[in-house]
Amino acid sequence: MENSSKTNRMGNEKIPTLLLKTALPMMFSMVVSAFYNIVDSVFIGMMGYPANEKAITALGYAYPLQMLLVAVAIGTGIGVNAVLSKALGQGKKEKASKACVNGYMLMIFFYVVFLVLGLAIYFGDFYFSIVTSDEEVITAGSKYLGICFIFSFGQLLQLVSERSLCATGKTNLAMIMQLAGALTNIALDPLFILVWDMGVEGAAIATIIGQMVSMIVGFLLVGFVNKEIAIHKDDIRFEFLMMKKILKVGLPSIALQALQSLQPLVFQLVFMSLFPSSGATIDMLVGIYGIYYKLQNFIFMAFYGMVNAMLPLIAFNYGNGNKKRAKDAMFYGYLYGLIIATIGVIIFEAIPKELLLLFNLNEEWVDTGVILTRISAPTFILASLCIVSNATLQSYGNGIHPLVATSLRLLIVLFPASFLFGYLGGVNAIWWGSYVAEVLGAIYALSFTYLVSKKKNAINKTGDVIVNS
Repeated sequence: MENSSKTNRMGNEKIPTLLLKTALPMMFSMVVSAFYNIVDSVFIGMMGYPANEKAITALGYAYPLQMLLVAVAIGTGIGVNAVLSKALGQGKKEKASKACVNGYMLMIFFYVVFLVLGLAIYFGDFYFSIVTSDEEVITAGSKYLGICFIFSFGQLLQLVSERSLCATGKTNLAMIMQLAGALTNIALDPLFILVWDMGVEGAAIATIIGQMVSMIVGFLLVGFVNKEIAIHKDDIRFEFLMMKKILKVGLPSIALQALQSLQPLVFQLVFMSLFPSSGATIDMLVGIYGIYYKLQNFIFMAFYGMVNAMLPLIAFNYGNGNKKRAKDAMFYGYLYGLIIATIGVIIFEAIPKELLLLFNLNEEWVDTGVILTRISAPTFILASLCIVSNATLQSYGNGIHPLVATSLRLLIVLFPASFLFGYLGGVNAIWWGSYVAEVLGAIYALSFTYLVSKKKNAINKTGDVIVNS
């Protein structure tokens, strides 16, 4: 009955209302997940000077690798979601349960990889000793990222629970699960960082405890509340065919998410190329860009929550041959994306200094951050066009063009453009390179969205949808 009701909504309810109703819980859930890193930085900023700036710099260097972990978790979760949803749509509850179980097992495999990397970072200063020569930054970064990786099973496993809940339409439960972890992290951060004076180690411990709370709540909700997934003792075993199905969807998603983590790393490489003999300047730029990136992540998490709701709407109605509803879902996806971007631009242009002062930064850092924020914020509008286009292409089963578009805006064009602007105009000109990258990425994504959607939605004289591969 629930699947029938869901099908009726997908095929008949007004698109603007339906998209909002399904997107808002996902947007809230993803924005809440962005709190983990931002709350750490806020409380670390309350530490005494100069320890706070050293710690914030360390977190800036750590962020790209943290985002790589997030990419693996989200990408695998998307694979679980896709396989599980399809099984439920076919009425195969046993297969759905096996997809959930094998999703957890895949995450355990990935955890072992991050555990080994975490041990190398915590005990051997791996990565940090390469990117900076400041011993305080190396020590702080290695402790923070090492702890986060060594105990990353909480973050990895909770993503399977979240996506399993979303796949059965229970986005409200997924929201509760995320909120439980985020509130725990927020409550523990001041205790560990300030009261017990544990600094970045305290921030890392608060983070992993919050993730473990989300993981436990997720297990309970999937096991005892979500009746669509009934996991039995016999279901708990490796099934390589099921894992292959999950990874077939998940690996392209991991690749796409991993590209998101490259943006801070690309800028780190730009800083190192432009100022090879000035470690202090590089560390300051890494620290302030890390703060800006975490702030802008609130806007981008809202984008991703919205497109995650839009994608199945387009796919469902395209599959049903309802060209108009598929186009409507795409139109309102662009509209809502532009609204989110505009809100973000207004906030970032109006109060950049106030946002940066949350982190107790010194005047030089704040001045640099204000310039960065005001120059970069309008690119949210261009990014929204690319992100919505990518989701539309994915809904039509095309994964190559989103990868190319994202590579253009976050890697291939971004590095040379930012380097050139920085070389010609100095530190404050670096950020203009984002405009070149975002414009080219948006043009590519919009062009192929138009071509692919036109091809996929071609209608013959009898009114049947012609599906071109």
